[in-house]
Amino acid sequence: MFQICVQDCSYLVDVVTLENQLTEEQWLKFFKALLCDSNATKLGFDLVNDMRVVRATFPFLQPLPEMKNLICILKLVNSKQAFDDLLAFASNWDIGNSFYFEM
Repeated sequence: MFQICVQDCSYLVDVVTLENQLTEEQWLKFFKALLCDSNATKLGFDLVNDMRVVRATFPFLQPLPEMKNLICILKLVNSKQAFDDLLAFASNWDIGNSFYFEM
């Protein structure tokens, strides 16, 4: 299932049902419109895993052009956690003025 939300509504795309009903060309057009359009921001939780599943299901999508404006929530959460961990670790350092530069 894909959930696609626009300003006024949401759509659920049942990929399992449509898998054998659409041609490769139709799927390619769909995924290009969905993922490669720079005018829309795409938000997902675990996009790396999602794309792994999509490419396993639709191997002909391997040459999919560059995806644009994708935001992966999991990646953001992990990055923030890593940054917080680094700050916590660095707060224990006694660095004095060693990183002070005059401009």
